[in-house]
Amino acid sequence: MKHNRIAFTLAEVLITLGIIGVVTALTIPTLIANHQKEVVGTRLKKFYSSFNQAIQMSVAENGDFSTWHLDTQDNATNEKWVQEYIIKYMQVVETKDFLFGHTKMYYLADGSAFARNNDTNTRDWVYFTQEPQKCIQHNSQPAPSFGAVKEPLGRCAFEFSLSSTKGMTPYTYGWQDNNIETLKQGCKSDIRDKRLWCTKVIQLNDWKIPKDYPWKVY
Repeated sequence: MKHNRIAFTLAEVLITLGIIGVVTALTIPTLIANHQKEVVGTRLKKFYSSFNQAIQMSVAENGDFSTWHLDTQDNATNEKWVQEYIIKYMQVVETKDFLFGHTKMYYLADGSAFARNNDTNTRDWVYFTQEPQKCIQHNSQPAPSFGAVKEPLGRCAFEFSLSSTKGMTPYTYGWQDNNIETLKQGCKSDIRDKRLWCTKVIQLNDWKIPKDYPWKVY
């Protein structure tokens, strides 16, 4: 008996491989981007929680936060306060000089890092979801200070604010705290003071990068 054999021709195989290649090329970047969004959101939430947990542990030893919170114009005094009352309660694996200014950069085990964003106070903080130097250099032209760098904000650098009444929170002005449309408009702006609001936009979305988020994060 003769048996009919079914086989693909070379052309059919090549066409199939081509289709698979196209589909892969279209889907993999999306999968990578979605994964990175999840990583950034998770790290932001973890930093927010860890810092505020550190405050609570410090409160247990040093009393009410409002009685020991320090905010002076002297960088050395501010840095000493941060080391004594905050950093000792966090899982910091390495400390380096910040790329700009005179503050310190504190590295966490997952590769992220944070620092005071201004050497004249303890209120303004920046959190990097990846290695800070890589984040800044990848996104910006040379600038004399981090304050002059626009591009990393909302991408791999996120602004937080520390106060004796609220602890560590995403950076906003009080009247903007829950005005999501105003915050979104600010986040996608080229104006640096408004790009600082991106952290709050993500927090209000349960620490997940919104579908309409204006920037690629990493």
